[in-house]
Amino acid sequence: METDIHYPTDSTLLGDGVRVLTRIMKKVTAVASQAGTQMRDRSRSAKLKVLAIARASRNKTEPGRQKMKNAYVQLLEITSRIAGQAKKFSSEIAAGVKRGNLSVLAQSQEATG
Repeated sequence: METDIHYPTDSTLLGDGVRVLTRIMKKVTAVASQAGTQMRDRSRSAKLKVLAIARASRNKTEPGRQKMKNAYVQLLEITSRIAGQAKKFSSEIAAGVKRGNLSVLAQSQEATG
C-alpha cells in the first residue's frame, strides 16, 4: 500500500520540539507539583504559528512572503522561550528544587507506556 509522505519542514520540526518539551515539562510538573519555576504552556500559540506559516507559504506574492517571515520570527521566539523554560526545569531538577513523589512518577510512566 502506497501513501504520500509528509516531508518535515523547519516550522513543523520546531512545532514538534515545542510539543515534546511541553509534554515532558507537564509530566515533571505533575511529579514535582508547583515547586520552582511555573510552566507556561505555549503549545497552542506555536501550533497556530506553524499553521500560519503553512498558509503563507502557498502565497508566492511579496506580502505573503512577509507574512511567512513574520510568522517564522514569532515561532522562533516561542520556541526559544520554551527551550529556556526547559533549561530552567533541568537545572532545578539537578539542584533538587523540583523533587516529587516517586509513586506519581510511576503512575505517569504506566499511563504513557
